[in-house]
Amino acid sequence: MKIRDICESDKPREKTLIKGIESLSDAELISLLIRTGTSYESAIDLSYEVLNRIGGLQELKNTTYSEIASIKGMGVSKTLALIACVEVAKRMEIEYKPLSKIKSIEQIVNIFEPLLKNEKQEYLYGLYLDSRQNLIKYVMLYKGGLNEHYIHPRDIFREAIKLNAAAVILLHNHPSGECEPSSKDVETTLRIQELGKEIGIPLIDHLIIGTKRHCSLKQLGLI
Repeated sequence: MKIRDICESDKPREKTLIKGIESLSDAELISLLIRTGTSYESAIDLSYEVLNRIGGLQELKNTTYSEIASIKGMGVSKTLALIACVEVAKRMEIEYKPLSKIKSIEQIVNIFEPLLKNEKQEYLYGLYLDSRQNLIKYVMLYKGGLNEHYIHPRDIFREAIKLNAAAVILLHNHPSGECEPSSKDVETTLRIQELGKEIGIPLIDHLIIGTKRHCSLKQLGLI
């Protein structure tokens, strides 16, 4: 069935205007983003195909450009529209969620754990604090693959100096689900800690988020 053959009030755009965006199904929402179908299927049919292939709307955030683009009928523009929407949602959740004064490790974990614990890629964040431990800003410093983890200490402190920060907290997730620090985690953290001492901007903790648990390298006595 083509979009033009659907009852006017049931077309995604018209349905949104009449009943509100909340009334749309997952496939209808996707169809608004990709806008058009193909010569052999409607935008809604193609949207259902995308959702079936990736395993549902919740899996969209874990799906790569190449995985979506490989679906027949999904070209560059349609695929970019979807991954751009996912990135906007992630940034709204992470980068603009307020933390203000840092009072505890649990406070930080409560913000980041729901967002990072199921990610298939590794994310490293720097939390930059003033002299009263008020959060100035937090920045995504690194995004990598399942087994990658590389960040140079200067990248962390370049941002700290720019923000006139008095201290830094690092946080990253383990896509494996385990929260125990690897030898590479400890080695890199110690290098960062040493540079922080030299320039007078201490690294006060490094947090690791797993699927169900988290850990603090400071609490473990590793820094």
